[in-house]
Amino acid sequence: MEKPDVEYAVDLQIQEPKLDSERRFIAAERRYIEEQQAKLGGDSWRNWRPLKVSGLGVFRREDWEQYAQALTHYESELEHYEDEIAEGLIPFKIFVSNLGRQPDTAVSTRITVEDGLIRENCKAPERPVRLDAVAPAWTPRQAQWAGFHGFVRSKIHIDQHELAAQFSRLGAGESAELVRQTLHIQAHAGTRLRFVIHSKQVAETSGEVEIIET
Repeated sequence: MEKPDVEYAVDLQIQEPKLDSERRFIAAERRYIEEQQAKLGGDSWRNWRPLKVSGLGVFRREDWEQYAQALTHYESELEHYEDEIAEGLIPFKIFVSNLGRQPDTAVSTRITVEDGLIRENCKAPERPVRLDAVAPAWTPRQAQWAGFHGFVRSKIHIDQHELAAQFSRLGAGESAELVRQTLHIQAHAGTRLRFVIHSKQVAETSGEVEIIET
């Protein structure tokens, strides 16, 4: 029987946080808050009415102060996140690639962590919602099943020492995220990640996960 032309590689791509960009965002928002508060002046209706009228873009001084507090909290979270990264926390995504010239199905990938821990509940800080942000209008989603040529993830499993998922299909030359979200690993000098893959065409293949800095 001819050997299938399917070959797998697994990469860990470090998701370097843009902390300097977020600090510039905070500084710009604080200047914007000062400008908006200055515009309020002595407008007693704007300052003392009991409710904000966000749909009209009308806000009280108290509303801007609350947004400023949210920015301060976000800044504190960024500092804590930066400290954790300095101590070995790595935000990452895992990509599985079919380097061969034939597609494959039922592609199951398991990643194991040696001398390190996946922090499955850890998330990067998120920007506070801008006070005068306008939510996009809701529109009904269109069905996309006809002509669908992608894949479905299933059997997703994440714990401190293991990460696993199965792709229904992975085409020739295609690469896909093992799971969609950014994950975090507490790493050390000796931390290693290894993979085992089995599929319809490959009984089993294994190796070390390559680490790529983006």
